[in-house]
Amino acid sequence: EPQLRTALVNTRLLAGNKGLHNSLHEALEKDRRRRAESFLTAVCREREARYARFGAAVCLQEPNIKETAGGLRDFQTALWLAHARHGYKTL
Repeated sequence: EPQLRTALVNTRLLAGNKGLHNSLHEALEKDRRRRAESFLTAVCREREARYARFGAAVCLQEPNIKETAGGLRDFQTALWLAHARHGYKTL
C-alpha cells in the first residue's frame, strides 16, 4: 500500500473530467489525514529495508545514487513524509 499512496501524492489532471479529479484529490486528502501515522511507519520501515539491501553508508565505493542512504529515494521519502504529516506537496 505505501507504494500506491506515494504514487498518488503527485497526481495531476492531464485530460478528462476535472470534477472527478477533484473528487479523487478530496478522497486522497481525507485518507492522508486518517492514515498519516501508519503511512509514516510503513515508509520508514521500507527505508530501513532499502538501506539493508543497498547499503546505509554514504561512503560506498560505487553507491547506487538512487537507493543508498542520501540518494534520490531519500529525497523522495522526505517529500512523502512532509506530505503525509503536513499536506505539503513540495519542500
